[in-house]
Amino acid sequence: MSCKDYSRRQFLQTFGGTEDPQAPMYGPGPNFNVSVIGIVFLDAQSNQVNLSGNQTVPVHTSFVMKFSGLINVASVAAAISFIDLNNIPIAFITSSDQNAQYSTIVTLTPTADLLHNTNYALSIDNTATDSYGNKLIINANASATFKTVT
Repeated sequence: MSCKDYSRRQFLQTFGGTEDPQAPMYGPGPNFNVSVIGIVFLDAQSNQVNLSGNQTVPVHTSFVMKFSGLINVASVAAAISFIDLNNIPIAFITSSDQNAQYSTIVTLTPTADLLHNTNYALSIDNTATDSYGNKLIINANASATFKTVT
């Protein structure tokens, strides 16, 4: 075997490393265009139900935001707008699987039960960032309006 100098990338490619050969060695990370896949709520039996326009939602529930790639959980919490239709903010906490810093799923739980027969709006803006610091791509799945049960 001859002695040969390898860059880190060449070494990993040659000897079975896991580094993405297209990823830059230095500088900003790749842009994976992370977006919201969907928002669901938990029904009375803890089943996940798609949150779609004017869906009737229980007053005691949690919401699960699903992303197409790893998202910075702390940035999601800061980017969420959860209001009733009188523009009164709803207090909530966010969590992820095993309290990970980056996750593809973020759970939003109101700190108190929602009001009966009330309209709400839940959305996330593009200030949320992925695991590389890229802004969230906003699509139709990034917001929802719904009404709670009577």
